[in-house]
Amino acid sequence: MSASQTHNTLQKVKQYIDDAFGSLFITDPNGMILYTNNAMAKKSGYQTPQIVGTKAGVLWGGRMSKEFYGELWKTVKYDKQPWAHQINNHYRSGIKQEYTYIAPVVDNTKQNPAYFLQLQRTDDTRAQAFADEFMEVCADTQPITENALMQLAQWLSPHQVLETSTKEAIKKAAYDQASLEDALYKIFVQPVNESLTDRHADHELVQAAQSDPIAFQFLYKKYLNIVRHYFVKRIGSTPQAFDLAQDVFMRAFLYLDRYKLANASYKTYVLRIAHNLLVNFYRRESLRSIKSANDSDIAAYTPNHARLFDNQLLWEFTQELPAIQRSVLVMKYKDDLSVREIATILGKSENAIKLHLSRARKALRLIFDNE
Repeated sequence: MSASQTHNTLQKVKQYIDDAFGSLFITDPNGMILYTNNAMAKKSGYQTPQIVGTKAGVLWGGRMSKEFYGELWKTVKYDKQPWAHQINNHYRSGIKQEYTYIAPVVDNTKQNPAYFLQLQRTDDTRAQAFADEFMEVCADTQPITENALMQLAQWLSPHQVLETSTKEAIKKAAYDQASLEDALYKIFVQPVNESLTDRHADHELVQAAQSDPIAFQFLYKKYLNIVRHYFVKRIGSTPQAFDLAQDVFMRAFLYLDRYKLANASYKTYVLRIAHNLLVNFYRRESLRSIKSANDSDIAAYTPNHARLFDNQLLWEFTQELPAIQRSVLVMKYKDDLSVREIATILGKSENAIKLHLSRARKALRLIFDNE
């Protein structure tokens, strides 16, 4: 199929799921919502832009015990098994008891979850059946992507017979994708990213962030999924991939004045940073070759000698961090010192510096996610 035909096919499949009766949303391995259909948005009382980039636990979850959620995440994230259970969700209209089914979709390495499909219904019969059927699909020798998408469409609209044209669209969409992970990204996640990208002019957000660091959260939310996907596609859904994604935004924030609208879009700018970090990652891992980045996606980036981001703004943004974490961040990202150099200056071990960096990144991630 031509590029336009492929686009139309993917769009048709997405439109069917968008308008389906059942509620569906897709999250990344950390529970961040990447896509929601109309039924889920309507039921929750939130609009799609309010939902995407936020965790379900922040919007409507958190009504069950810690042990309950611990068992849930152990099952889907670490055991990589589907999970079905009755759960209480607190929507804007009130608390609703629902049967929730979560299906982990592993990445192309088959080692780690790439996405979680979360489906919700008020009846439990079909939810449990779907859990069993989905596992059979994943163990089948037939094309997993086609069967899974077909089953997903049928489950979301149980009282509606799939039209022949819809079935054909699903078959074509599945045929063009290497895996279920790729299909979910192309059909659901990527279009959402692109629609949110168009909501604000990037140069205005950069200008706003230079005087108000909190405004950077909008750039962070707009491009986080794109940057994460860039790393996941190259090194899998590993902890390193998510740490690298956080590093991209840390550097982008600290060097806001290096971004020039005339040179590249902000998307290509952050992908260029991602590429440079990936090269450094491969060098550290002593790999012989790296996967070339698409020139159309990554624009040339030449650092200039403009002044660095004002220290006072950095202080304002990181003031909630402990002093040691704040110092390590500035040395690492502003002064561009190595872990060994920072350890020598502060009189600490390299492992201690790595631990402080990890804790600081996690703390800043919470600030971004909760703003």
